[in-house]
Amino acid sequence: MIQFRPLLPDEFPAYRSYFVPDYALDLATNSGLTLEQAHLRAAQDLDEAFCDGPATQGQHLLCILGPQGLLGYLWYEIQTLGAAAFLLDFHILPPFQGRGHGKVAMSAFEDRVRAEGCTQILLRVAPDNAAALRVYQGAGFAVSGIKMFKPLTGP
Repeated sequence: MIQFRPLLPDEFPAYRSYFVPDYALDLATNSGLTLEQAHLRAAQDLDEAFCDGPATQGQHLLCILGPQGLLGYLWYEIQTLGAAAFLLDFHILPPFQGRGHGKVAMSAFEDRVRAEGCTQILLRVAPDNAAALRVYQGAGFAVSGIKMFKPLTGP
C-alpha cells in the first residue's frame, strides 16, 4: 500500500541533494546548457519554487511511503485553468525501482488529484528517459507534443 505525506522541513536537504543534480543532468542533456550552468539553474529553479521551504503555498512536495518506509518523492502543483495537476517530479529511490512501486504510486496519485477536482495530469519527460517513459505510458499517459531547442552561437 502506498501513502503520501508532506515532506517535512528537515527532509528538504535530502530531497534537494537528489533533485538538483538529477534535474541539472536533464537540463544539460536536453536544453543545451553546460553541466555547471544546468546545476546553477536547477538550484535556482528549486529555490524559487520553494521560497518558503516545502510548505510553500501552491507547491505539493510529498514523500511516497510504503511498508518499507520512504520509497520516493512526488512534486506537483494544481493549475486551476483546466483543473490539471502538473507533475514536476516523480522519483522512486533506486533501491525500490523496477519493483512496481512507481505504477502503484502513480495510481494512488491519480486518485489523490481526482479527489482534489483535477480532470487531468500533465507532465514533461525528457526524451532520453526511457524508464520514465515506460512508467508514464504504462500508466496511460499519451505524448501530447515535443519540446525542442536550438542553441545559438556567434553573432
